[in-house]
Amino acid sequence: MPRRRPHPYPPGPEPEGSRLQSPLPRLAWRYRSELAPLTLALVLLATGVVLHWRWPAWWQVVAAVAVAAGLVVGDLGHRLGLDRPTERAYAAMVSTAGGLWLAAATRLGPLRRPLPLVLLVGTLATGVPWWTHRRRRAKVRVTRAMATWAEDAAAADLDGARLQAVDVAANGQQWTARLLLPKGKTLADALARVPKLESAVGLRPRAIRVEEDPTLARRVILRVVTRDPHTRPLPMPGLTGRPTITRPVLVGVYETGEPLRINLLRKHALFGGATGSGKSTLLNAFLATLAPAPDVLLWGIDFAGGTALVPWRQCFGRIATTPTEARAVLEDACRVIDARNRWLVHHGRDAWQPTPEAPAVVLPVDELAELVEQLPDAATHLDSIARLGRKTAVTLLVATQRPTQDALGGGALRAQLTVRVCLRVTEPADGELILGRGKAKQGYRPDLLDAPGKLLAWDPPDHTRPVPAKAYTLDRSRIRQLVAAAPAPVPELDADSAAVLAERAVLDQSPAKRGTAPDGRTIPARPTGSAVLEQPVAVPPEDAGDGDPLAALLVALRAAGVRGAKVAELAQTVGRAKTWVYERLRDLHRQGQVERAGHGRWRIRVGPIDDGAGSQ
Repeated sequence: MPRRRPHPYPPGPEPEGSRLQSPLPRLAWRYRSELAPLTLALVLLATGVVLHWRWPAWWQVVAAVAVAAGLVVGDLGHRLGLDRPTERAYAAMVSTAGGLWLAAATRLGPLRRPLPLVLLVGTLATGVPWWTHRRRRAKVRVTRAMATWAEDAAAADLDGARLQAVDVAANGQQWTARLLLPKGKTLADALARVPKLESAVGLRPRAIRVEEDPTLARRVILRVVTRDPHTRPLPMPGLTGRPTITRPVLVGVYETGEPLRINLLRKHALFGGATGSGKSTLLNAFLATLAPAPDVLLWGIDFAGGTALVPWRQCFGRIATTPTEARAVLEDACRVIDARNRWLVHHGRDAWQPTPEAPAVVLPVDELAELVEQLPDAATHLDSIARLGRKTAVTLLVATQRPTQDALGGGALRAQLTVRVCLRVTEPADGELILGRGKAKQGYRPDLLDAPGKLLAWDPPDHTRPVPAKAYTLDRSRIRQLVAAAPAPVPELDADSAAVLAERAVLDQSPAKRGTAPDGRTIPARPTGSAVLEQPVAVPPEDAGDGDPLAALLVALRAAGVRGAKVAELAQTVGRAKTWVYERLRDLHRQGQVERAGHGRWRIRVGPIDDGAGSQ
């Protein structure tokens, strides 16, 4: 039998008592949170034995203290970190039930039947919510991560970084802490080491968010998202209250659970992303509030074949899908801005206040790059609208898949689009082109967004944190419901803007397009400009003939009295198109025979005749 060779490195002598060491204390300390219900039961049992042996007559005091403790915890539990009502109710119930059991054990003895069985059943009944509570489990994970934080930070090249003020979210899926970096380290250093830190802590990719702490340069906000809350589409919730552009528009929800609301009043928005990033989803989320709003008039430009705006067509006053139509829409938007600016100057107002009679004009522009490519002068019109349209409530909502310098007018247009929303992009440079230069150094990385509809928003001072959000989703049936609930007919422009557009339509119309009489005779062109003023229009008597539409118009204005009548009402009474009514009212107004009775209403002039300087 061969002899066994001795081990080259013989083990040293075992320390005395090493065989008596047990891992149970370490395991009990590690899983102290899971063992909390059993520990509480043992403490109640031991306390009951002592009280029954020494002070059995104190059971009434123990019961009173138990009830009082339950009331205090239920009312003031938020000061103990119990933010949610269910958590406070659970703590109050456990305190009261445990105290009453202890009072009974003090009086009768803890081993008196059925007290042991009651204690066992109560421990299991109250232990199940404790063991399954997500926030508690999240706190346990955070506590264990903090125990090895020094080692994990060193592995991520952040030696000396310390965690401060750790807070676990109520949903148990996130926790936030202030990370104090070593001297000389800044936000840029922490952002560069995020992948290493995720690996060292044992998290999924893209689980750590780092934000700037405005109070200290060497401290950052560290937020860990253990489970992505936006893996599935988010259906649009029911909108409460009357939809209006005067309040921020609900478009999505942050991964922290906070709603994402964007204010579009007197602002312009730019949002974009790569193909399949959810641009149509985001546009539908905006239109879910804007389309039913009675104080919003929608004009759209869609160079994606109209597919993005087709479901909402009934809510749009105009939709352009060709270069000719797009030029007409942009030019008319500029004319509306000019008319409203004159009205503001004449009435001494600073900004246009949208109302159902004088709505804001929102102009969604889908596929900006295609528009600029097919209509080169579109960038000039868009720049004018962006610069001058804010105080007149003419808002641009520009979307693009290719955020190139040419599409955005070399930066002039982009500078006026103060609201930025960026979905997933393929290159970090594309994200900075949409959100702004230097945003990547602040933690904005839209190239890391991993699902359609996820986005990053920049809208100072309301949205200045690189917190990902997700846009709400609307299916076709929900869109049809919103379209059906939208006001009918579509809101009309204010009288001043409508008169300007009607006048321009007449000026641009060629004699050939004005038509011919049934006998082939050419209808003469309508005089324009100063020639209109040279042809006086007399106010007819009350019994004017039924065949004279102008006489019928003036009779209707007289019948409206001081309150006046709307253009739509006058058009229905006279039996002519609203464009014709606008033209006649403009002529009568220039001659001082009619005046405005408010936004959208006209009446026979009751005051002294002016020279028409106040007309827009």
